[in-house]
Amino acid sequence: MQAAQRSWQLRLRTLCEAPPAPDFPCFLLATPALRGLAQRLAAYTHRRDLPTGLADELDRFVDAFADYLRTAEGEDAFGGARRAG
Repeated sequence: MQAAQRSWQLRLRTLCEAPPAPDFPCFLLATPALRGLAQRLAAYTHRRDLPTGLADELDRFVDAFADYLRTAEGEDAFGGARRAG
């Protein structure tokens, strides 16, 4: 999913009103659950070109998953110090 993350991260910079945080899980657009949204976004390269409904759907996606990898305390669930073992 690293390639999907990089690809969608670049695309979302121009498709979103405000670019998502660097740790935003852009790769989710490459999953079967979000295939429909990804396919509808494929034809567009700039936010100004998105139909209003699609722009709203993209905004809802970004809002819904903004904290996807963060714990309740706010830290990155997969980041931080490695455990000694």
